[in-house]
Order: sequence, then structure tokens, then C-alpha cells
Amino acid sequence: MLASLILSSCELEKEIDFSTYYEGDKLSVSGYLSQTDGLVATVHKTLSPTAPQKSSIVRDVTVWLMAGNDTVAEATTKNHELYLIDPKTIKLDNSAEYWICVSSRSMGMVYSDRMTLPSAVAIDSISYSGRRKMLNFNNPNAENCYLVRNLEYKKKWEYNSKDKYSVSRFYRTGFPVGATAIEIVSYSPYDSTRYELVTLSPEYVNFLDSWTNNHETHDDIFSEYIYPVEENIHGGHGFFGTFGSSTIMWRNPNPSKW
Repeated sequence: MLASLILSSCELEKEIDFSTYYEGDKLSVSGYLSQTDGLVATVHKTLSPTAPQKSSIVRDVTVWLMAGNDTVAEATTKNHELYLIDPKTIKLDNSAEYWICVSSRSMGMVYSDRMTLPSAVAIDSISYSGRRKMLNFNNPNAENCYLVRNLEYKKKWEYNSKDKYSVSRFYRTGFPVGATAIEIVSYSPYDSTRYELVTLSPEYVNFLDSWTNNHETHDDIFSEYIYPVEENIHGGHGFFGTFGSSTIMWRNPNPSKW
């Protein structure tokens, strides 16, 4: 019986033993390009699940913005994590195909898919009734997908003596061509709100959709399949997308009320 128990224990130990899959350190890039923000990208390296305490910073990285086969500009960094190109220093063309190239002497080179830069769609006006507001604009393309970012500002927040900002965002598609609007509901009175209408590239839409599907299935214990997050960085991991955006300010004529 003792021998049988020992053998059973060894078999059980062998059954629960596993090796974690890891394909080695690779560059991981997340970034976007727009007329208003220029290039914004973060660069790290992947870490083994068995050694997550190591630093993910890669200090010998160079990031270029490319248009077709031409180099537009090299990004600058202060901390070897966030890489930027000031929009004032480059001239972007909505007909050009942009991509980023990231090179490291220690880890090689990765690059993104090529994509065009969507044109910004102007917000014509804001109409409102109480807490409901309508962002009115002219949609030029039925396939356009829009993300709305609203930065809400209230002076002397009720439970805080300091001024406070509140940021929210969401994205929608399926708008008809021509005059249309996006409805936004505020759940607290604000002194003013900065609305940004973002026109997403198809690549950006695919990424957001995949990110949503991944989180919904990952958190669902009954899900039989976990959707992967879309990636378009060749030779490494991550995503690069483009968008165009326009902004408008709305000032509450009576901040104490809706």
C-alpha cells in the first residue's frame, strides 16, 4: 500500500507539473499618429511570466515615423519608454501611408502595418437640454467610426476643495452620411466641457473591438474561447493606429444646475 501511495503521489505530481510557454524577449510597441498629437508611442520588452520583477525598459531603442519608403522624423524620449514627435515639427498628408519602425541594437527591429491618416470631422455645434447634449456634425462616410472624448471641468468639487477634471470616452459606428449627431448624457453639472470627436482608422477600430472581446471573454468563467487582442507589430508585439480629431468647448451658462 505504501509503495502504491508513493507511486500515485509521483504520478499526481507529474500531472500538475507544467512549463510556462514563453517565446523569449521581444519588443512591445503601442502607439498612434494624429495631426493634433503627432506621434505618441511607448516601447518596452516582454518579460517571462517566471521573472516579472525584471525591468521592461530597453535603453538602446530608436523610433522612426515612416511615410511609404521615406523617413518622416525620429522620435525623442526622456525616459526610454515614451517616444514623441511634436506635430508642429512634421507635415502629415492624409493620402500617405504611415508606419513606425522601432530598432534596438540588442533586440533587433520591429515595424507596424502601413495605414493612412483619417481626416478630422468638425463638430458644427452643440445643442443641449438639461443633462442631454447633442454633438452635431456632418458625416462624410457611412463606414466612419467615431470615438468621443469629453474632458469635464468643475470648479470647487462638492466633496473636494480643489478643482477637478473628469474624463470619459466611448466609440460608435453606423452613422448615416450627412447631418447627424451623437447624444451625450452628463450625470453631474459641470462648469465647462471639452468635447473631442475622433475619427478612427479601420485598424484602430479592429484593435478596440478585439480589446473589448478579449476582456469580455477573459472575465467570463463560462467562455470557452478567449479572443486575442489584435496586433500589427511585425517581429514583436503591440499595436499602431491613426486617427483625426476636432474639438469644441461647451460652457455651462448656469453651472449650479443642469
